[in-house]
Amino acid sequence: MTDHSRSGYRPARRAENGDDGKRRRGGASGTARRVAYDVLKAVQERDAYANLLLPSMLRERHVTGRDAALATELTYGTLRHQAATTRSWTRASTGL
Repeated sequence: MTDHSRSGYRPARRAENGDDGKRRRGGASGTARRVAYDVLKAVQERDAYANLLLPSMLRERHVTGRDAALATELTYGTLRHQAATTRSWTRASTGL
């Protein structure tokens, strides 16, 4: 066993309520991820407009603050990268 007394190492403590400080699946960030997924799915399957659907879905599901920012970045970031990838593939396939 290693002596950690000099290194300043201290093992993590559990809170009295059993919470170890780690985020669980679901919760607010899970909701934000689900909103992003649902918007992206609607864009893909129904040609929905993300800029119209995302704000209404955030309101309906009561996602605010940092979680709304996460959902927004996941949604628009995915669409941005998808568009860039499509452009790259188009250039490569046409030889431009």
